[in-house]
Amino acid sequence: MRLGETGSKREVYTRCNQCGDSSNPNHAHKAVYPDGKTYCFKCGESTSLSTGALLKVFSGDISIDEALENDEEWRELERSGNVQTPRFTHLEVYETTDLEDHYSFPMCTVNGDIVGWHNRHKDRKTFFNEGQKGFGFSGSTLTSSPDRPLVIVEGPYDCIEEHFVCVFGTLNKSSLRSLRLQYLWLWPDPDCLDTSEKRVKFRDMCKELNDDHLLFILGYVISDEDPDKAIKKEYVKL
Repeated sequence: MRLGETGSKREVYTRCNQCGDSSNPNHAHKAVYPDGKTYCFKCGESTSLSTGALLKVFSGDISIDEALENDEEWRELERSGNVQTPRFTHLEVYETTDLEDHYSFPMCTVNGDIVGWHNRHKDRKTFFNEGQKGFGFSGSTLTSSPDRPLVIVEGPYDCIEEHFVCVFGTLNKSSLRSLRLQYLWLWPDPDCLDTSEKRVKFRDMCKELNDDHLLFILGYVISDEDPDKAIKKEYVKL
């Protein structure tokens, strides 16, 4: 974590809890401003910490990283779904009062309880989250089997089939660890596996998750585009 100056504001830079960049405090890309607003200069994720979370940070009860990861409050606004978007998704999509320029996706536990909202801008590649991180999926709960594994993807528009589940971020240990005892295929965005070094690192992470967290990751997909646009696909079994 490091301090920085932007005009008259003094902000803190920290590791982005969405894209995971960067663990090096001298190159951290996520700015947290005194008013609670945040912005990652790497992936574009923006959000606003709740007043309660800010008070806990200022009082020293929790760190900024913990506040970003676990802020449990979101605005009680009127939301209505299911809304048609220019890109197809199997997820239920909402429109929200006072957020007319965003589509809202519920973030849920594996049991289907809504714990937060992922608000994605309709025209720009930006978003912000409210509440806790969760999963996006169709249906009421997550179930899988060796013959019908879940396919885990990054974003809401990657959910191109009913058994696809998105983590609203990158596929890493943090986003996958709650999928215990589930049978999974992982399909990250292509830039996560575009070099041999990244593929080795990703494969090692999958094996570690299988060994330590009781996940059943069967393999992963290497593609030339996001799932909804991919033409070339390679299925790598573990």
